[in-house]
Amino acid sequence: MKDYKELLGKIGKDKLLLMAAAGIVLIVCSVPAEKKENKNNNSEQKGIQQETLQISAEEKSSISLYVENLETRLADIIGEIEGVKNVHVMITVKGSEGKEILKDENISSDNTKESDGAGGERNISSYNKDENTIYYKDSSGAQYPYVLSEIMPEIEGVAVVADGGDSPVIKEKIINLIKALFGLEINKIMVTV
Repeated sequence: MKDYKELLGKIGKDKLLLMAAAGIVLIVCSVPAEKKENKNNNSEQKGIQQETLQISAEEKSSISLYVENLETRLADIIGEIEGVKNVHVMITVKGSEGKEILKDENISSDNTKESDGAGGERNISSYNKDENTIYYKDSSGAQYPYVLSEIMPEIEGVAVVADGGDSPVIKEKIINLIKALFGLEINKIMVTV
């Protein structure tokens, strides 16, 4: 009993009450709340989810479209291999897209060496670089930067699931096809037939 009074004296009543309240709050927060299902509310949520999927499908980025196009084309090519049916492809990418813009660069450098009569020397160097973006005008007179190339994200991995009679020969053909098309290492390709 004496230990309890000493502990209470060291901590103080205010701090002890605060710790007790925090403990009660933690206990209450850890107890799961009951779920009440409402069929009308559930159908409203499904409608909201469908709208969200529809909106997000309309707002797909060019990277998503690029990847989907590659997946479709790869699935079509794999489907042409004899003995392969029901092909599903997933491609993962790393990085982002970009554009290489044509620029007019003017670079100048100047090196000057000075000597004085006392034998001292001084080197002065200057470097100047000016970049100006090259623009072109369309028929309406709007200006756009001249694009040299578009850079798409790097393909990081490919997964293929297909019906192929569990043939190791078909699996090897698919892997070799993916390696040839994308230059991927074998550890970045997964094929299940």
